[in-house]
Amino acid sequence: MPIINVVDDDESMRFLLKLILERAGYDVVEAESGEECLEKFDSIRPDLILLDINMTGINGWDVCKQIKERIPAILVPISMLSGIETEED
Repeated sequence: MPIINVVDDDESMRFLLKLILERAGYDVVEAESGEECLEKFDSIRPDLILLDINMTGINGWDVCKQIKERIPAILVPISMLSGIETEED
């Protein structure tokens, strides 16, 4: 079963995404921070990462960059999620 890593510091967003994805037949692993995502990455080897952009600590952009610097992480797709509403962001 494909593994999706849901990374978001908002517990309700993680809960909602996990509920939807598990009902669709995916195995979901949660991380509440960029640091936790990076710690779990090597042991989990997810098939997809759903990554929040704005998080405390390491933000989504930096997590994405660090993951893509790893081999074979370059093959793992990352979809960025955000509640950002302004053009400047």
